[in-house]
Amino acid sequence: MNPSARRRIQKAVGLDRPAKTLSIVAGALILGVLFPRYVVATGSMEPTMPLGSYVVACRLLPGLDGIKKGDLLVFRPVAGVSPHPWIHRALALPGDAVSPPSRKGRMDVSSTGVLLSEPKVLGEHHPLAAGEYYESGDSENSYHGVIDRQNVIAKVLFHFRLPWR
Repeated sequence: MNPSARRRIQKAVGLDRPAKTLSIVAGALILGVLFPRYVVATGSMEPTMPLGSYVVACRLLPGLDGIKKGDLLVFRPVAGVSPHPWIHRALALPGDAVSPPSRKGRMDVSSTGVLLSEPKVLGEHHPLAAGEYYESGDSENSYHGVIDRQNVIAKVLFHFRLPWR
């Protein structure tokens, strides 16, 4: 290979300016880890987030999460329901008293993120323990229940739908 062809290839892949190339690659990796992206895989958040919407979230750090009522959270998939992370709304925080909603959705997600064979029945004003959140999708038919903080991955920053989808 002649020297001018070699220089053109090095320039095309950024090897002529390694510090700049390395900083761009490192920045992209950091952004990918701290701000993961997801796709809404079910209709559980409709009409807020239609099926197929893209979600950009901020990975939560232990003790620095600042989760508030109404926040949209991403949490680990529930075994036996979906292989994809779930995106639901935090309706109650640790220490809050939860009354089961009167809706069609099923209260069958355990605090460890496992689908229960027998739906968990909460009594009136069931207090949530430390590290527990009551979550639900916005759709009337979505799963809802108590989820443990260990299963919360990230907090949604924003979501969008591509116009051609």
